[in-house]
Amino acid sequence: MLGNSLDDLGKRAEAIDVFKAATKQAPGTAMLHFNLGLALTRSGKYRDAKKVIQQSVSLDPNHASSPYLLANIYNEMGYRVPAILALSRLLLIEPASPRSKEALLMLDRLIGAGVTTGTQSNQINITLALSPESNKDEGDFDAVDLAMSISIAAMQIETKEHENSKFQLLAATYGAMAEVLARTKGNGFAARYYAPFFAEMDKQGFIQAFVHSAFQAGQPAGSDEWAKENEGKLSDFQAWLSAYRWRAAK
Repeated sequence: MLGNSLDDLGKRAEAIDVFKAATKQAPGTAMLHFNLGLALTRSGKYRDAKKVIQQSVSLDPNHASSPYLLANIYNEMGYRVPAILALSRLLLIEPASPRSKEALLMLDRLIGAGVTTGTQSNQINITLALSPESNKDEGDFDAVDLAMSISIAAMQIETKEHENSKFQLLAATYGAMAEVLARTKGNGFAARYYAPFFAEMDKQGFIQAFVHSAFQAGQPAGSDEWAKENEGKLSDFQAWLSAYRWRAAK
């Protein structure tokens, strides 16, 4: 309470000192790490905030504000794929809220960032922005970035020939991402924490169930139709999700 009061008064340095002292006394309390990360973010100390919020995410995997803040930090620092993964996790925890709608807007922008329509009607351009070495501390996601963009471009071409639903487009994109995430290298938090989750979800055949569950705020066309025919799959996915053991942060 003292730290939050100082932060709200704009006394960020004092708030950060209070939260740092508190996390030393109670290192297993997720909310202390979250509030410290929030104060650091408001102070523009994104790299420090990223490490602290990762502790919060790890300590309480179901606290929605933690992956949301982490996604915003990733986005601010230019970590495209980690931001997508963190936002996707947020939407599983909190699929239908005003904040979820904001997250969907950011997610749509990040997912489609590498694919643009060309000057000709049948032309689609893919732009691969290789991550600088300084941004590979979270893992090397260049291959994931490429797979995602190729999948989006392929689905856009197919859509011109055969109408596909938004639900199918999302499922295909996440399926392509998850397949490559299973082979992603690196010891960073996103590679150790998020990548195995999405890879295992794909292995279990739950990508479509994930899209239906996570994108409720966007109501993608085709989602409800799929759910009506796959109630058992959705139940199995929720059971798997509840039993999933998230990895601890280092």
